[in-house]
Amino acid sequence: LVLPSTHTFQRLIKTGDALSLGGFLGDNLDFTGYVPTAGSSTIGRLSISTENTPAQVAILDVTFNIGTATWNVGTGGKVNFNPTDIGTVARFCSGTVTPNNTIMVSEEDVTAGDVNTDGYTDRGWIIEIDPATRTVINQAGGGANADKLWALGRANRENALVRSDNAVLYTGTDDATFGYLYKFVPTVPGVFSSGSLYV
Repeated sequence: LVLPSTHTFQRLIKTGDALSLGGFLGDNLDFTGYVPTAGSSTIGRLSISTENTPAQVAILDVTFNIGTATWNVGTGGKVNFNPTDIGTVARFCSGTVTPNNTIMVSEEDVTAGDVNTDGYTDRGWIIEIDPATRTVINQAGGGANADKLWALGRANRENALVRSDNAVLYTGTDDATFGYLYKFVPTVPGVFSSGSLYV
């Protein structure tokens, strides 16, 4: 690794490190997204997901010290994926930071199963998270407490991207034979629980 004189390297956290709110950072780390606080590039939350089953997302409060040009890690904890609400969570691959300052993570696994008997196969969905509360967002028209984004369809998800006006979401899949690109147009921009899905 060769770093130019204008850059430095800093390790904020690694697999197995303790989180201040309990537990440890998992392994097979994948998507990492920075969510600014009030638009700041120096104060925000860092979301780190694991490509494991069950999958995890840790969210760290981070601040940048301009004087030392280093990041400080504050409070850190895991998102609660309540299996009663959303079933199993598996293999979070790439995701996105939305214009609403939420995090979306993608399940790269379509193994069958419905552990909470809600009528949806557990795996293969996109999940939206509120990083401020470290909780799965309760989508309109869904379950009583929290939901996966059922309207976006089920596939071996690889990533997601929301247009800056919140009017379109794009996502791709890792399909062994073909691969697919999905376009989702929400009925209400920024609300991804209903709309039109194109593949």
